Amino acid sequence: MKREIAGGMAGAALLAGGMLLFRGERASAQLAGPEAKPRTVTAQGTATVTAQPDSARLFFQIVTSASTVAEARSRNAVQMAKVRTALTGLRIPELKTKSSDLDINPIYVGGSPTAAPKLSGFKVIHTFTVRMKHQMEHSGPEKLSEWAGKVLDTATNAGVNSVQGVSFFLEDDREVRRKALELAVTDALDNARALARGAARNVTGPIEIQGTPGYGFEQSQMLNTAQVARGGGEGSSLVAGDLQVTCNATVVCGF
Repeated sequence: MKREIAGGMAGAALLAGGMLLFRGERASAQLAGPEAKPRTVTAQGTATVTAQPDSARLFFQIVTSASTVAEARSRNAVQMAKVRTALTGLRIPELKTKSSDLDINPIYVGGSPTAAPKLSGFKVIHTFTVRMKHQMEHSGPEKLSEWAGKVLDTATNAGVNSVQGVSFFLEDDREVRRKALELAVTDALDNARALARGAARNVTGPIEIQGTPGYGFEQSQMLNTAQVARGGGEGSSLVAGDLQVTCNATVVCGF
C-alpha cells in the first residue's frame, strides 16, 4: 500500500516537473521572439589599372564632289585607290583597311524666299578605318605611335581630306579587366572593414558581391580636320599613352 502511494506521488511529481519544463521552454521561446535579421554593412570599392596599348585605329574620310553622282563616286574611288597604294607601301605588319560608310548627298546653291535652291551637284563621303597592331615584346608603345603618325601623314598626303580621330587600345583587355575587378573588390572589402571598425565591430566576410562590375576606359586621342590641316604634314606626332581601366564593385558583409 505504501509502495503504491509512493509510486503515485513520484508520478505526480514527474508530471508536474514536465509541465513546468514545458512551460519554461514555451516562455523562453516567447521571450526570444522572431529570429533577428543579420546585421550587414555595404561598401563600394574602385580600382584603376594602367596598361600599354598594342593597337591603333585611325578614322578617315575621303570627300569628293561633282556635277553627277557617277563622277563624284569615280573621283572618290580614284583617291581611295591612291591612299590604299600609299599605305601598302609603308609595309607595316598587320595593317588593315576597312570601309564603314558611304554617303551620297545632293549639293544645292542659291535659294531665296521667292526661288527654290538649285541642284548643282553631288557629294560623296567615303568613311573608312585603318587598323594596326604592334607586338609589344619587341619594343614599347613608341613604335605604335611612330606607325600611327606615318599612316596619318601618308593618308592625308595621298588623298584623305578629313580625319575623324585616332584611338590607341589594347586588343585583348581581359586580363586588365580581371585585375581591375580583383583590386576593386579588395578595396570594397577594406572599406567595409573600416566601416565596421568605426562601430567597434568586425566583419565576418563577404556575404554578397552586388551587380555587374562597371568599367571605364581612357584610351582615345581624337583629332579633327582643322587640327590635321594645321599640323598634319610630314612628321605628325602622335603619342600612344598608357591606358587606364577603372572598375567599380560593391560588397555586402556581415558584422
